[in-house]
Amino acid sequence: MATRGALLGTTSHWHGLKGDFTGVRDGQVRSFTRAAGHYVVYADPREKGRLTFNVFRSAARKTPRRRGGRGASQESFYLLDSWKQDLDGKLRSRIEKAIETLSKAARR
Repeated sequence: MATRGALLGTTSHWHGLKGDFTGVRDGQVRSFTRAAGHYVVYADPREKGRLTFNVFRSAARKTPRRRGGRGASQESFYLLDSWKQDLDGKLRSRIEKAIETLSKAARR
């Protein structure tokens, strides 16, 4: 897995994990994203010692409005820089869990 320092480097992709995250620079802001079906995963390397991931429904996905709101619109999780074992598996399972939670919330 790429460390926080490597993530902030000059490359346009984060190759530390399978299913690369694409890096985009907008002025001083650098964002890393990855598509996951009807969802988008944002990787946030700003906090020292961890990478925070936020999973959102894609703007292209239309969810019918229902009384009482649309449920959760975001799920978050993190991976610590100190973790070394099965990082791809941890990332994959956390993304799947976040998508499952968001999908259940949208059905309510």
